[in-house]
Amino acid sequence: MRNAVKKRCNYQVTVLILGICLMAMGCSEDGGEEPMVDDGPINMVPTISTISPTSGFIGTEVTISGTNFSTTNSENVISFNGTTTAPKSATTSRLVVDVPQNATSGVVSVTINGELANGPSFEVITANAFLCDESTISENTTWEDVASGDEIDYVVDCAISVVGNALLTIEPGVIIAFEGQDSGIFTSEGGGIKAIGTQENPIHFIGVNENRGVWKGIYFGSNHPENRLEHVTVRHAGRSTSGESNEKGAIQLNRREDSKASIVNCTIEENDGYGLVVTDE
Repeated sequence: MRNAVKKRCNYQVTVLILGICLMAMGCSEDGGEEPMVDDGPINMVPTISTISPTSGFIGTEVTISGTNFSTTNSENVISFNGTTTAPKSATTSRLVVDVPQNATSGVVSVTINGELANGPSFEVITANAFLCDESTISENTTWEDVASGDEIDYVVDCAISVVGNALLTIEPGVIIAFEGQDSGIFTSEGGGIKAIGTQENPIHFIGVNENRGVWKGIYFGSNHPENRLEHVTVRHAGRSTSGESNEKGAIQLNRREDSKASIVNCTIEENDGYGLVVTDE
């Protein structure tokens, strides 16, 4: 009986000592509670995996994919080779931004709370923008090869209409980049397109990026005697349908308008919808 009592007393003493130790750990020397140590928020380091597209013009929309972006637009400082801007929208893995004015070709980076992530390079394309407030061509007009090498000569983001028996002549080597749902070249009321390149110096009608359906296409709605595409490449067209035909096509002829055109030694590829289509509307 005496041994049992002794064991019970030892147990109570152990609990009492443990309780005193716990109280001592939770108290400061003056008897108050120890202050909690706050190391502050941990900065997450952003990363950039891809940007799309990797080239374009001032104002082109670019999607930056990666990790640890801020969902607050203003906290994401995006730089195009040193020219900074903020995104239009932001999630933790995706930033959408327009290429800012005065941007130049170079590395795209994102800085968040002092943490820097460098991504791929973006090429800023410079070219002669076609003034869309003068999108109707009613007099004979020639577009010359004004940029050297493989650089883009003209940028078009609207529907150009050639009318009134006027002829738009596009010289060998010209590269025209289109952007927008309705952008393209259209003939009607007797207007014509004459785009004759050579095997060594072809003419290119392309989109501002390499996706299918960036722009609408080339439409012949006239029987101008000089309607002709020769040694011409047409890419990335077919963004929207034409009239009541509900067909997408990189090059279209309108049967109801009795349109006609010579299409010789041309490359029509990487478009959405048909490469060549004849419509009733």
